[in-house]
Amino acid sequence: MLGAAFAFLGEVFPGRGDTPESLRMAEVFREQLSQCLERSADGSLRMTVTLPDEAALNNLAHSLARIAAGGH
Repeated sequence: MLGAAFAFLGEVFPGRGDTPESLRMAEVFREQLSQCLERSADGSLRMTVTLPDEAALNNLAHSLARIAAGGH
């Protein structure tokens, strides 16, 4: 489900193509996110993120919702 949410966020901003800066930032994010990944025997990836508390989860959910809503 989280993968679908990220794919949706990528579609929310359709008029914005890749720029050298966005490609550089994507690589930085990819490197940082890869530290949270484990590859299973079938090749799928599992992301594990540790949050300090429920408030951090709520803040993350609200931030993603604002990003998604802002694209319309």
